[in-house]
Amino acid sequence: MIRCATIALFVMTGALPSPLLAAEAGIAPGLELSAVVRVRVARVEPVAVGGSSIATGVVAAYRKATVSAEVPGRIIGRLAEPGTQAQAGATLVHIDADRLQLQVRQAKALARARRVDAEHAQHEYQRGQRLFVRKVISEDTVDDLRFADQRAQAQLQAALVEVASAERNLRDASVTAPFDGQIEHVHVQVGDYVNPGQPIVTQTDFSKARLIAGVSGSDTNHLSVGDTATVAFDDLGGSTVQARITSVGRIKEQPSGTYPVELELEGLIASRLREGMVANIAWQHGDRPGSGISMPAAALIRRSGQIGAYVIEDNIAELRNLRIGKSDGRRVEVLSGLAVGEEVVIEGQFALRDGARVEVERYGS
Repeated sequence: MIRCATIALFVMTGALPSPLLAAEAGIAPGLELSAVVRVRVARVEPVAVGGSSIATGVVAAYRKATVSAEVPGRIIGRLAEPGTQAQAGATLVHIDADRLQLQVRQAKALARARRVDAEHAQHEYQRGQRLFVRKVISEDTVDDLRFADQRAQAQLQAALVEVASAERNLRDASVTAPFDGQIEHVHVQVGDYVNPGQPIVTQTDFSKARLIAGVSGSDTNHLSVGDTATVAFDDLGGSTVQARITSVGRIKEQPSGTYPVELELEGLIASRLREGMVANIAWQHGDRPGSGISMPAAALIRRSGQIGAYVIEDNIAELRNLRIGKSDGRRVEVLSGLAVGEEVVIEGQFALRDGARVEVERYGS
């Protein structure tokens, strides 16, 4: 009675007993392979599989600048405050310009003197040329007059450069916004003395926003500038928007070992973002060139470290080792090991072994 129950259990479950268990159950050698396993199959089809990837990105401003002092001086006026909007060219801070105005006047006075010297030297050179023609002076004297004229002209040009430099310094006493955007920080107060290079104001532009993400080398092969990705922000209640890829890096970043990908966000969502916010990014892969054979992902099994699937032919199961590609979760791309039209087991495969007899139920029937 126990033997009959054991045999019935093996047949119902489709399990194939070992020779030792078969002997203990009283099953004749070879009978275990004659048990029929009921399986469900699906066909291998010429259907391309679109994959997907996910990454985490960090928000950065479209433009961000820390405006620094370019001339030394004391702060005499602060027109910018954190949180306010500033147009490009608007004055943010005034630096005391009295000394700079004096430098402009001094440079202009020197330039006027150099202009007089240059005009005099030119006049003397022209006069010397006329006297040389009349044999009144020597050629060496004419050469000296020419060199003096060239020196005076060069000194005039140097003086004009000093004027331009002094006028530039005077303009730099008014620190201005480099672009349209919001003032984030003002680093100085009225009365502070600043030196060139000292931070004055930090400004950001969130009319657009950047997303910086790191992806694997294999993912970079599926990404191109202009592709779109779906972006979700937990800080904004899970809101999702579309972003456009603007660059895919070629240099691996250390120590993360990923390649930088930059995306651009526009519209109302950009104005709600803050630098450092984290975004979940997902994008769909295009079809792999030359691919197009796929099967249900449920058919995949792993045996002895190999990925494979059971193929049914004449109601006999054959285990095939496969090389697979991308997957969308439902179907998986088959790169080698199967042909279009073959049938693979999607239910009951874990009770099978090579050469097992099966009873087939086809998917959809």
